[in-house]
Amino acid sequence: MSTARRLPSLRSGLTACFIYFWPLYTGQAIPIGSWRGRMWLDTWVQLGRHTRRARPAAASSSFVSKTLPEQ
Repeated sequence: MSTARRLPSLRSGLTACFIYFWPLYTGQAIPIGSWRGRMWLDTWVQLGRHTRRARPAAASSSFVSKTLPEQ
């Protein structure tokens, strides 16, 4: 297949991909399912500290006693 024949299909594929990702480019709010559908590679999603959930501390831990004001 010649380059002249492949160029229109490549251009239309790139245009469709750009339109598909438009909400992400512009920062629009989209449903989580739609967002996950647009995250094709695991490397596109960076796990931050807020995504890791620590085990809840016991109410009698030293952290709680240090942070609460004494009465």
